[in-house]
Amino acid sequence: MKIVEWYQKSWFKYMVVATLALVIIWFYGHVQFFIQPLQTFLMTMLIPIILAGILYYLLRPVVRFLSKYIWQTAAILIVFVALLGGLFLIGAAVGEFLINQFQELVKQWPVILDAGSRQVNDILQMIDFESDIVQEMRDNTLDFLKSSVGTIGNNVIGIAGAVTNAVTVTVVIPFILFYLLKDDGQLLPSMLKWSPASFQTHVKETLKEMDQTIAAYVLGQMLVACVIGLFMFIGYLIIGLPFAAVLALFALVTSFIPFLGPFLGILPAIVIAIPEGTFMLVKVLIVFVIVQQAEGNLVSPQIMGNRLNVHPVTVILVILATGSVFGFIGILIAVPVYAVIKVIVLSTVKWVRAARADDLKE
Repeated sequence: MKIVEWYQKSWFKYMVVATLALVIIWFYGHVQFFIQPLQTFLMTMLIPIILAGILYYLLRPVVRFLSKYIWQTAAILIVFVALLGGLFLIGAAVGEFLINQFQELVKQWPVILDAGSRQVNDILQMIDFESDIVQEMRDNTLDFLKSSVGTIGNNVIGIAGAVTNAVTVTVVIPFILFYLLKDDGQLLPSMLKWSPASFQTHVKETLKEMDQTIAAYVLGQMLVACVIGLFMFIGYLIIGLPFAAVLALFALVTSFIPFLGPFLGILPAIVIAIPEGTFMLVKVLIVFVIVQQAEGNLVSPQIMGNRLNVHPVTVILVILATGSVFGFIGILIAVPVYAVIKVIVLSTVKWVRAARADDLKE
């Protein structure tokens, strides 16, 4: 019978991850004066790189397929033209509708929030207890509702402003994307040049596994997010929820955040549903449950499978740590970065064990 040491057990691993997450959050709180400028610089650099990297993994299969029949540069240009044409058609078809609906939502948001706050207050007042605890719970609930909605709105507006920056979108991202696609076959050999000859086999296998992990996550998460957005839009239309398109688009974006994303994505819909009445709130929650059940039991297993093999507790802790330091961008990249680090560590451990086994044989 194999004896498992205490430091190899799952509870110890989770304690280590939780401790590291708390240390990172504590450390960030004490050195924020130094990290804040660094965070701003990294955000400015990371946004175009991350977006270009996502597009690289999405477009790479198409470029590789076309490159079998035509020059690689011509294949990239054809894909670029097709992508721009598709974006133009989508913008022409639904762009004005989405913009008008978003502007109307922003215009009515204070009224909706005020009506929702009164509705919540009326519900809480139905609890007929003259207790300081109940009063405190009531006040905290209203404060949380206001602060949460305000924070989400500010983050969305800030991210949208950064992403839609004309210089970033029209120059930097296509430039990075073009060279990523053009140098696709040269990326691995160029990285191997920096590793010693005796390690190149191990480094090559590790880099390939890292590439497969990121590609699987990006492609799978994109498909899952689109399916969730479509299902939520259909559900919101069926129940007659106002601003269905904008709310579904918000759910699509937040679904890129593992585990926590769906709950963040439903918050604006809940806020809008509360003034519409209790029955509308119930219908929104039913739509949410149905979509999550369909996504968890039908969509994700078929598209994503278990490719990342990361425990949900680990995901939540990693998201909390990276989100506290790098904000929304940190939340988006937390899981794939952790998965890549895990691949490196496990691959290195496997290689060290194999090397030790060979030494013992000798």
